[in-house]
Amino acid sequence: MPTQTSRDYFKSIKIIFFSLLGAQTMFALVTLYLNLASTPLSESSNSVKNIFLIIAAVLALNGLVTGNIIYKSRLRKFTKNSNLKVKMGEYRTTLLIRLAMLEGSTIFSLVAYLMTADLLFLGFAGMTFAYFVFLNPSKETITLDLELSPTEKALIENPDEIIVEFDKSNSD
Repeated sequence: MPTQTSRDYFKSIKIIFFSLLGAQTMFALVTLYLNLASTPLSESSNSVKNIFLIIAAVLALNGLVTGNIIYKSRLRKFTKNSNLKVKMGEYRTTLLIRLAMLEGSTIFSLVAYLMTADLLFLGFAGMTFAYFVFLNPSKETITLDLELSPTEKALIENPDEIIVEFDKSNSD
């Protein structure tokens, strides 16, 4: 069964986080450049802007509120009765779901901004992006979120400790 040490686990979590963050940042920069360097891709009517505004608001709310609800609900399912290896494996999946919900909201808002040049969409994107940055995973936040015992915390602090085992039967 493949395993992962604490060092490799936290390295992979950071790679995932910063890859998602970098994609949003690059897309935002391209969007800003395109809107500042030329006219918007389409002259949107007010009805299209209003539809985009509703969708952007719902996605932002979904990313912020529903993302937190799903995150906490999934954490409750495995924090109390699981060993550290299960907790850490499930945590990565749970974090990815939470981050993906925010990233989707940010990207939609940026696309709406690109199409309409309405700064309100840039505001939605900035709000979800800022919250995304706030969620930067660390050993401390993971320890708190997973309610790790002092023994489990000591294990994740040891960079050479195996803290995750991957079940190959689920990936086939």
